[in-house]
Parts: sequence; C-alpha cells; structure tokens
Amino acid sequence: MKLQTEKKQVKVTHWSYEESEVRNLIKCLPYISKFRFVPESSKLHEQTSFLVTLYCAAAEREQQTGEKTLDLLASVCTFKIIPVSDTDMNEQTQKAFLLSLYGQVTDCESKTGLSLFPLLKSVFQSVANVWITDLSERNSLMLRELLIQSEKKQVVLKGCSHEESEVKSFLECLPFFSQLSFEPWVSEASEEIQFLRSLFCAAEKDKQKEMKTLDMLASVYVYREAPLKQKWSEFLLELFSYEFKTGLSVLPLQRANIILFKVLKLKSSRIHGSRIAPGSSDLQGQRSFLVNLFCAAAEREQQTGEKMVEMLAPLCRYKTFPFKAGDKYRVDFLLDLYSQMKDRETKSGLSLLPSLQSVFQSTPKVWTIKLTERKMSDFMEVMKLQAEKKRVKLTDCSHEESEVRSFLQCLPFISQLSFNLDDWDDSSYDPDKQSRFLVDLFCAAAEREQQTGEKMLERFASVCRYKTFPFHDIHADDEDRSDFLLDLYSQMKDRETKSGLSLLPSLQPVFQSAPEVWFINLSKRKTSDFMEVMKLQSEKKPVMLTDCSHGESEVRSFLQCLPFISQLSLDDGEGHSCDPDEQTRLLVNLFCAAAEREQQTGEKMLEMLTSVCKFETFSFQNEKTDNGGDATKDRLDFLLDLYSYMKDCETKTGLIVGAQIFMNKP
Repeated sequence: MKLQTEKKQVKVTHWSYEESEVRNLIKCLPYISKFRFVPESSKLHEQTSFLVTLYCAAAEREQQTGEKTLDLLASVCTFKIIPVSDTDMNEQTQKAFLLSLYGQVTDCESKTGLSLFPLLKSVFQSVANVWITDLSERNSLMLRELLIQSEKKQVVLKGCSHEESEVKSFLECLPFFSQLSFEPWVSEASEEIQFLRSLFCAAEKDKQKEMKTLDMLASVYVYREAPLKQKWSEFLLELFSYEFKTGLSVLPLQRANIILFKVLKLKSSRIHGSRIAPGSSDLQGQRSFLVNLFCAAAEREQQTGEKMVEMLAPLCRYKTFPFKAGDKYRVDFLLDLYSQMKDRETKSGLSLLPSLQSVFQSTPKVWTIKLTERKMSDFMEVMKLQAEKKRVKLTDCSHEESEVRSFLQCLPFISQLSFNLDDWDDSSYDPDKQSRFLVDLFCAAAEREQQTGEKMLERFASVCRYKTFPFHDIHADDEDRSDFLLDLYSQMKDRETKSGLSLLPSLQPVFQSAPEVWFINLSKRKTSDFMEVMKLQSEKKPVMLTDCSHGESEVRSFLQCLPFISQLSLDDGEGHSCDPDEQTRLLVNLFCAAAEREQQTGEKMLEMLTSVCKFETFSFQNEKTDNGGDATKDRLDFLLDLYSYMKDCETKTGLIVGAQIFMNKP
C-alpha cells in the first residue's frame, strides 16, 4: 500500500481477530480511501463484530500514541460503503448491518469502558432518508439512538410492538421523524389501528407532554396516503368501530373517550361530523358503529338528563350523510341503518328513531332502491319520515305479489317513479320486465281501488307523468321511451282482457307525457296498438319510421294513423336516414294506398299524407351527406327518382297519385 501513488479502496473478503492482524490492518488506514466488506447477509454479525474489534484497537492505539486513529477509521467507514456499495445489496440489508453494529458497539462500551458511539456518529448519521424497521424485533431503542442528533428521517414500519416500553421508546423518536408510515403490503390495517391506539395511550400517560406528543404524531404520520391531521374524521371512526368489529379492546373505553376528546381539541376549529368513504367494504361495521353511538347517547341521556341524542343528530344532518359526496351507497346505508336502529330499539327498549327523523330528512332527493333486496316495510317507514315526497329510481323489478302490494303502499310518499338505466348491465336490462312490473303495479292499484275506494290508479299515474318517463335520465333516447310505452300499452291491454279491470283510461296522462317524437318499426309493431296510443295524445305528434317496410298490410294500417301525426320522417334506427331508394318505394306505396282509399271512402287521404310528408324530413337533413356530397343535389336526385316511381305507379294502376308532394321542392 505504501508503494501506491494514491489511496485505494479496500474490500475485505475474510477477517481475523488475531490481535497482531488487527493492529497491522490499523497501520494500513492512512493508505485506504474506502473500506467495505463483500456482501454476505448471512455474515452480518461477524462483519459488525470485526468492525467493533477494529474500533477498539484504534481507540487503544490512539490512547497509546496520540494519533487520530479513530477519526481516520471513521473517515473510511461511511454508510454508503459499509458494509456494501449501494449496488451490491439492498438498502434494508445495509440498515440491518447498522442495527447489528449498534448492538455490538454498546456491548463493547459496557465491557471495556471505551466511548465508541460518539466516534461512530458519522457512520450512523449517513443512513438513507427512509428507514424501514420492524418494531416487533425490539428495535425502538436502537432506532432512537441511531436517529438522535441526525437530520430528520422518513420511517416506514413493517411491523410493530404493543409492549409499553417499546411504544414509549418509539414516542421519544418522534422529534427525529420527518414522516412516519406503515408499509402497506406488509402490515394489516387492523395492526396499524392498534399501534396508533397504543401510541395515543402512551402519550396520554405523560400529562406534561401529552398534547404536544399527539400533535407531533399527527404532523408526521401518513394515514392512508395523507397526513393524519387531514384524516382525523376517518381515523377516529376506524378507531372506535374497531372494537365493535373485532370484539377486541386495545384501550379501555373510558380512556379512549378521553383521548378522543383531547384529539378533537387539537383542531383549530370545530370538527365536522364524521364521514364515511363511499364504496368502503366495511359499511356493515360503520353502520353498527353509528347504531352503538346513538344507543350510548340515549343511555347517557337517560342517566344524566343531558340532551346527548339531540346533540349527536345534528352532526349527521347534512345532504350527503353519511358520505363526503356521492349518492350511490347512501340509500343502502340509510335503509340498513334504519333496520338496525329498529332492531336495537326492540332489544334495548330505547327510543332512537324519533331523534333520527331529521337525519333521514336530510337524505338524497332521489332514492335508488333494489326491490329484490329490500324490505318494503322498512322503505315505507323511512319514506314516512320525509318532510316531502321523494323521487324513486328502481334498479330492478320484482313480480312477487307481496313485494308489488308492499311497494304500492309507498306511493303516497313518492313524487316520481323511474327506472335507472345506468344501474342495469347488458345482461340484466330488460325493458319487457320493467313494463310487466308496471302492469303488475297498475293491476294491484286497480284491485285495491275496487276494494277500498282509494284513488290508487290516479295516484299511481301521477308518479309516472313526466317527460322522460319511464327513465330518470333526461338524455334517455326517445326511441327507448317509444318502445317502452308501446310495450306497456300492449301488455296493459292484454291484462285488461284477462282480468276485466279498467286500466288504460287512467294511463292517458302517462302516455300524453311521452316523447316529443315517436319512433316505430312497422315490421315489429302492431299498427293498431300504435294508433290507439296516438289517439290518447292531446295533440298531433311527429313520427319517425325506423324501417322502410312496404308490406301492403302494414302500409294500409299505418294510413289510419295519419290523423294523429304532425310530421312523418324516416330513419334506419341507427341515427342515419334510410336508403333513398327504399324511401321512394315506401312513399310511392303510401301514396298509392292513400289514393285507393280516397277513391273508396271519399276521405282526403292524399291531402292528409302530403301534409305530413315535408321533403326535408325524409332525406339529407344535414347540409352535407355522408359521402361528403352536396345535399341540394342529392335532394334533387331524390325528387326525380320519386317522380319516376310515381309516374310508373299511375300508369300501372290508373290512379292519380297527385303532385302535391313536389310542391315541397328544395
């Protein structure tokens, strides 16, 4: 080494505890720039033992000669190269090395009286910014010593201990943490909650430092990806629901209440009512917690006379209760909460539900329910608590007679009834099933009206009387609504025939609130049903044909609907106009059939048909056609083709079809 022109890095592959060998290695230090071991995690204890031996030998030599041997040794032993380079082994192994080193240094100090730890401070302070440790291995004392007087470190726990001495030592480390968190893929949420409770308990014992410690813990602790201070409500709910969920008790309830009160004092302003994360998988536990909370409040009110229930209820009285935002889970949560409250009242004799009326009244404007999963009796009781009628969306249907009759009893509390398309997947969405359910409801309403004299049909029709019926979504397609209503009419007519009940007259206002444009597929629909529905309208309606069927029977039947149509247009059902050639053939057939009927009956059928056939509604409604051509030119082509077909028809039949339609020229 003396022959080298510069200091060299030295990697030790084997070592000796022979005193002469150790002393000779010490003499080599002036020629070494970096000192490290070959990375073998199985030999960490031996490596640290040898390093401690080196420091002891260096200390003895310094005492004997006055040379700064310890400083020299420390200068070549920094964390990044002790025991291995960053690329040789993972960071966790390096930290394990330092923990082992710390333990052996303290043992050596006790046995020899030498003061080694201050000399090794630079080694220990060179640890990485993030320190991963397992407190279950009793590392809290070492962790405290390793981090003292160093810069603040991020600490990640992959295990914890609930032993009082370990927890107390860990609390003393808080001033040296920049951030504290659990390793999510290693620890369980319940373990994290228990450990936090243990920390709160230990902090509460030290009356002088208690509030400062709690505040410090909240400042550094990362709870569910955010600082604990920002997650107080969520954490406190977990803290107190944990006992109800598991049956375990980490903290005595009285102490837990004291800690809760002191935690809330840390807030600069009054804390908002606890809110639950939407979509939480533990809604059952959270409901149980709220029920227990109200029961405890009622019991205390009985014992002390304090208005505890009245004090608790306002904390739950906000529009999105019990969640911060969103409606998806709220109705299910509230109905389950009502059911559990009712059961608890029965078992305990406490009066809970009257105080909760204001909570249920602050609930969603629209109630979304699944009939097959709900007790209608509970739903009706919750509806009775409302200050006003509510809109109700159904996400499924039930044809069980008992369910239908029970739902009927809820009508006085419903302002609007709809089906929610968003909650039906492709496999479960069944318009036919929905219309059958409505028919069942109307039949049940008619039967009840006969039995009791109540105006059930009128009441039921009133909740279906809105523009987008039967769908809640204002963007629902007019074609879907048309299909639904025509199916409903057909099924209602069949049910009238079978049951002898009078249903359709009560439904007239429902059909009058139907789509602005009616869509019909002549090849799939009974034109007679369509005409009867059109007769129920208070005014003429625009009609769009979604196919270009020119079957003679369909064409003749459709002519009977003309008195109820304000405008006729064609569409292929996909948002694109029918093929112009198909349109012209259908028009010719319509006009020929109209001319024949006019000859037979004297009705002004041609004039009536011409009045609803405005040219612009038949083809090329946009300025540009799909192929990018000029719409005006295509319109002219369409008219010329139509004229040619009309002329052929007149020649073959001898009918005068009429030229009125050509007055609607481009």
